[in-house]
Amino acid sequence: MQRLGRARRALGFLIAWLPFLAKVPRATPNRQVDYSDFLVGHFRQRADRPALIGEASSLTWGELDALANRVAHWAIGEGLSRGDVVGLMMENRPEYVAIWLGLSRVGIVSSLLNTHLTGDRLAHCIREAGMRHLIVGRELAEAAASALPELDPAPRVLLADDPGQAPSPGEADSASEDEVPLALAAAESFDEAVAACSPGAVAEAHRHDRLGSDGLFLIYTSGTTGLPKAANISHARALAAAIGSWKLTRLSPSDRVYCCLPLYHSAGGVMSVGGALLSGATFVVVRRFSTKRFW
Repeated sequence: MQRLGRARRALGFLIAWLPFLAKVPRATPNRQVDYSDFLVGHFRQRADRPALIGEASSLTWGELDALANRVAHWAIGEGLSRGDVVGLMMENRPEYVAIWLGLSRVGIVSSLLNTHLTGDRLAHCIREAGMRHLIVGRELAEAAASALPELDPAPRVLLADDPGQAPSPGEADSASEDEVPLALAAAESFDEAVAACSPGAVAEAHRHDRLGSDGLFLIYTSGTTGLPKAANISHARALAAAIGSWKLTRLSPSDRVYCCLPLYHSAGGVMSVGGALLSGATFVVVRRFSTKRFW
């Protein structure tokens, strides 16, 4: 009887994990694979359903696909290509996911910068990544500006508006400009640059020779025992973690996943968002963790 019980448990485990085992080979390092390949069905079948919900903005699956395409076309226009690194520093919001997803479509690595870093520690992360472009949420403009004196050459900074802090229609345009440090007064608007780009699909030529082993993220250690160190997360590794998260939690398109963890770390930015995206669920994210507002 004990053997029969063990056999039943083993069979149940195998059945539960068959979908996972069937999908993992598609995400191996030596195959041509892209993170977006695993989301195509959701873009087509759930275009009008919410994919990402934040405190002040949201994106349907169709809007997420279109925005990611705009970001990819912006990167192409900037002369960026496979293997280049772009820094991403902003608090949690739907656009954060759309930006790294768009960059990934043309083989660009997103350096996910800790939103609490400033000065020389932030400069170290930027310098080590070798990035020429840094996309910064306007809410973190002061922190980004504090690192620029430590960098030579400094990356090109583009500011992305925070929908939760956007000025009301009646406010003067100078109101938001006054909040930007002098060092970034001439910084370009990332939102305007991306809005001018096509929402159409990226040409297949940009996927040529792409492999699962290509970099997707640079994710940094906390730096509690020294300067932060970057871990290179490939498409294959991120997809394997996301598939595991999806299957272990048994997510379905009817679910909603709430995340209050920072999207610049693996738990929130790879496993939590990845499981939600691959399953077709809706990912609900807050700007930052708050014990008072958690429940």
